Amino acid sequence: MVNLIMNEKLFIEEILKNKKKPRFVSNRYLIKLLYRYYYKEDMTEEEAILNIFEKSKDIEIEGYIEYVFYNQIVFNVKEEIEYDNKIKLRELEYIPLYESELNIINTCKTDREKKFLFTCFILSRFYNNQWIGIKDNDLFKIANISMTERDRQFFIHSMKEKKYITLPKNNTNTSIKLNKEEILSGDKEVMKVIVLENLGNQFLSKYKEGYKQCSQCGKLIKIKSKFDGSSKYCEKCAYEIKLKQVNECKKRSKENLE
Repeated sequence: MVNLIMNEKLFIEEILKNKKKPRFVSNRYLIKLLYRYYYKEDMTEEEAILNIFEKSKDIEIEGYIEYVFYNQIVFNVKEEIEYDNKIKLRELEYIPLYESELNIINTCKTDREKKFLFTCFILSRFYNNQWIGIKDNDLFKIANISMTERDRQFFIHSMKEKKYITLPKNNTNTSIKLNKEEILSGDKEVMKVIVLENLGNQFLSKYKEGYKQCSQCGKLIKIKSKFDGSSKYCEKCAYEIKLKQVNECKKRSKENLE
């Protein structure tokens, strides 16, 4: 599971407030967030470990075993210190797409290529690195591209041949390097991404005429025209919302009769 949290500071504060770890968050990631949140320059390694251990006792963690979690804290704090505390909590309000990047994306021939390249641009800025070190199945899922593993490899190779990306020489390394130049001063922001989900559909809903995103699940839906303000949901979500409304109406009617 990839952790794509735009504002880690607000995220860990929400966990501390609710006193519950979300299921999609690993213990490793939680410990690193706690370390970075409570870190002080004069704090020793032992103080950091004990501080995180005490703070974590107030958080409901599924499958929690005290000595196992303590050992995880020790390991991850040591790992953080090895990085010389240079990694700070991410606090992003949004991630921009620039006009020059959009021009590159528009050189792509297919929607799949455009969704893939747009996703790479956004993730590259999210990680602040031209190398995008996530598994290809996660990358394609975020980009809303459905392919078999074999087809994904052919697709990635084709994007390399078209010189949009570079692949590492080591075959066991699944990272992708985005071939891009420095953003020029004054380059115009043409899109702002505030949620790192359904990135491919976000792009098409903005730039492909006749489509928008389902407000509930993010699926791409066809609309009647650019003036169509009624089409908010895909068929599945529209049915579920209507069913929920009917059930709530029945419940209120029953309560009024009683």
